[in-house]
Amino acid sequence: MSSKKTMTEEIKYCPWCGKGNFRIWGAPVRGFKSVKCNSCGLIFVRNRLNQNGLTNYYKKYFSKVHQADDVLNIQRQRMYQLEFKLINRFGKKGKVLDVGCSGGGIFWMFLKIMDTGVMG
Repeated sequence: MSSKKTMTEEIKYCPWCGKGNFRIWGAPVRGFKSVKCNSCGLIFVRNRLNQNGLTNYYKKYFSKVHQADDVLNIQRQRMYQLEFKLINRFGKKGKVLDVGCSGGGIFWMFLKIMDTGVMG
């Protein structure tokens, strides 16, 4: 069920196996509750942002969250360079899937340097 007013939706069934039997996994983080499916073991956020919540979050994300601190931006760029070097040691061709890619910063390394397909 989704609500534009609350900006979240409650997941009633496991996105992987479709079962509705899970238990709390870890402490809530900023109000988001992680659960573990008792059937397949997948861990997922049960009360995730709905489309309205995602739109609202990302509208402010780059200006107020992700790009707000110059020191963190420099550290983040260095992290992307190190990750790129590590990944590049294991494969020089193909596509890249970044799960949990946030703003997708490392993608730009692959696009600029390797001209490869990226997804995430």
